[in-house]
Amino acid sequence: MKKIVTLVLIAVMIFVLSRPAFAEGKKETWDKMGFTLTYPEKFINTKGIFLPNPYPVVKDGIYTMMFNYYAFSKAESDAFNEKTKKGDLSAEDTARILNAMGTLLIVMGIDGDRSLADLMEVMGLEGAQEGNFILVGKNDGISYYALTEPDLYDGFAERIPSEYAEEYLDLQASMIDVLKNAEYFSPHSTTADLLGTTLEFETTDLEGNVVKSGELFAAHAVTMVNIWATWCGPCKAEMPELGDLARRIEAEGKDAAIVGICNDADEELEACKEILAERNVDYLNLLPFENMDEQLYLSTLPTTLFVNRDGIILLAPIEGVPSDLSKYEQLIDIFIGAAAPASESAASPAAVENDEGVYRVIVTDNSGEPVKGATIQFCDDTACMMGKTDDKGIVSFPDAAEGHPYTVHVLKAPTGYEKNAEEFIALDTYCDVSIVLQKQS
Repeated sequence: MKKIVTLVLIAVMIFVLSRPAFAEGKKETWDKMGFTLTYPEKFINTKGIFLPNPYPVVKDGIYTMMFNYYAFSKAESDAFNEKTKKGDLSAEDTARILNAMGTLLIVMGIDGDRSLADLMEVMGLEGAQEGNFILVGKNDGISYYALTEPDLYDGFAERIPSEYAEEYLDLQASMIDVLKNAEYFSPHSTTADLLGTTLEFETTDLEGNVVKSGELFAAHAVTMVNIWATWCGPCKAEMPELGDLARRIEAEGKDAAIVGICNDADEELEACKEILAERNVDYLNLLPFENMDEQLYLSTLPTTLFVNRDGIILLAPIEGVPSDLSKYEQLIDIFIGAAAPASESAASPAAVENDEGVYRVIVTDNSGEPVKGATIQFCDDTACMMGKTDDKGIVSFPDAAEGHPYTVHVLKAPTGYEKNAEEFIALDTYCDVSIVLQKQS
């Protein structure tokens, strides 16, 4: 069961508590999780720090959120935040934070009208006890479960001061009712609204030279824009690989470029330059442009965008650092292929353009007969759509727009068929993606 913590607590030490004071209101809406929570008074002005952390779509249509608790005061939290922003967080501070951090509760949702058994299978929890999962809500094919496995939480309350331990246990018991009384809706991302819009700005580079977005983006089929800050540890951690990627793109003659924007360069210009030099980053970096945070709905750093020659945003922003940094290069290659003439495109031969005005997945068996009831996942980089094949072995995705990279997976094969674990790539235009399932012997 502790595997859940490993899967969910990736980069949990990104401890900048930039979340507004919780006392501002008793309601919180988490668009990417698909619920609004209403908290009782005990969650307001707590002794310790109550901090929800969403990790929406961890894998294969699983929505995960961890409710954390820090056994120290707001004053101490503010002091840690200030040190983090200045880059002065010491090893002793980090140890203090880790020792004071505990998981209050974990809630997980699974889409596609799938069961608890499916959730346990996808997350590798087949050995867990079903009784430790409490169904707290259901909406639009997504079932939400609170995980109450004692192994996840035991020990924390015993090693923190008694006044914090008492509050921690009280909040933990109350969270189940908070989730059961939540308002559930279809998960969505505000940043997804940026998809297909045009990124336009004028700013300067770190040396004061004027840079206009139109001229910048026109030079390449795709430009990767990485927004970072001097205080952001994860931003700095990925920089050496981004520097290597930029040099590799240039050496291989790819029609692409990487551009950085140092979000606090207005105040920390020299620190920006030093960080780039220390991490061997030599691609173009810019100062933030006017109203950038509001225009791009920035809430997480790093945030990475991909735009074409016209400045059109090709993908909803990637928030945070991907678990596999090779994803950046894969996306660059996909977008270059999408911009190339059809004869040069490296699309999967399983995908064939259609005249239906919609993306379709067609599933047959090894004899060519349609397969009904296969659960199909159709994803871009920010969200996944789910559907089941009909009597003709077809499932359509009318909400999927052209011009974006989509991957297709079989999440669940019907009884009597082997699951096909292959990843299929759709074309950048409406197409049929064909998948074959083998009958079980």
